[in-house]
Amino acid sequence: MLQDTDEILTVSEIAERLRVPSSWVYSHTDLLGAYRLGKYLRFSWKRVMARLEARSEGKEVGVAAQRSPGRAVDSDTYK
Repeated sequence: MLQDTDEILTVSEIAERLRVPSSWVYSHTDLLGAYRLGKYLRFSWKRVMARLEARSEGKEVGVAAQRSPGRAVDSDTYK
């Protein structure tokens, strides 16, 4: 379960925080660890940061390696 300090964010909120276009967020949903809630995508800020940090350290980050409750999204869905 998510901790009280974790934030669940939308595509536009993630894009704003990372200072990238929303289209970049959609094309990197696997990397960022998106959750699909019906037609909506949501992100755990802690999960996004952990995945980005792991990637910058050269660690492999994938859906299977970081599976959490909820359904991870295949980035091909939003191309």
